[in-house]
Amino acid sequence: MWVRNFVAGVLPAVATFAALAQGACPCGSGTRVVEPQLTVLLANRTVCGSAGGDSWQEFHSGSTASGGPLIDYKKGPQDAVDPTQTVGTWGVSNDVVTYTYPSAGAYQFAVCQADNNTLNFCGAARNVTGAKLINGQAACSGSTAAQQLRSSRPINPLLPAKR
Repeated sequence: MWVRNFVAGVLPAVATFAALAQGACPCGSGTRVVEPQLTVLLANRTVCGSAGGDSWQEFHSGSTASGGPLIDYKKGPQDAVDPTQTVGTWGVSNDVVTYTYPSAGAYQFAVCQADNNTLNFCGAARNVTGAKLINGQAACSGSTAAQQLRSSRPINPLLPAKR
């Protein structure tokens, strides 16, 4: 009887602690986003980010956990010099987003939402904090990322910084 009461009292507390721990952001601020909300959050939206002097604006094409093409907006689809192009793929599994770049491999990130339009990507190789999220495939006008993009653009933005 004592064991059953102990287990009945302790298990809900352990489950509550696990739920709270899952909500903590491993980098920056905000609340950790997990499946299925993580797919809904990223699908068919552009992430405008910058870290370590690199900036990017990548559109997450697709609307399921299997993701789809990851499209670098660059200077737009009509630009003759630096047009929009697919740079890899994205997908969600085990509550992390995986970005796969053909020439550089795959990188996984936990995602935290600081506010409605601000995300933090927490990865083993690199953290990207303060990224902005916009609906659809569009340029990141007015953002720090867009301003930095005018001068330079990395080949693979979410890759670890070079040492």
